[in-house]
Amino acid sequence: MRRFVIPFAVGFGVATRVFVLLVLPRVSQERVEFGRRSATTTTKVQFLNLIHQELGNDYRDSDSTNAVVLFEVKDARVVVVDRDGIKTLRVR
Repeated sequence: MRRFVIPFAVGFGVATRVFVLLVLPRVSQERVEFGRRSATTTTKVQFLNLIHQELGNDYRDSDSTNAVVLFEVKDARVVVVDRDGIKTLRVR
């Protein structure tokens, strides 16, 4: 019986060490990246709401020809619009 227990214990120890050294760092890195992307999206949505509150929503469809997209989240975009030489930040 002892002859089977010792190789099993050694094999289990080696498998555990391989799991800890190879698999866990990848999983933790994926969690960090997921958290970073989630926080970035949340921050952008908060920024969109703040721009809309502070600067208003006077974006016109005619502005789309000279609008530069700063960033976008889901269906909303923050654009820089040039009207008569004055650049403004708008939510589209």
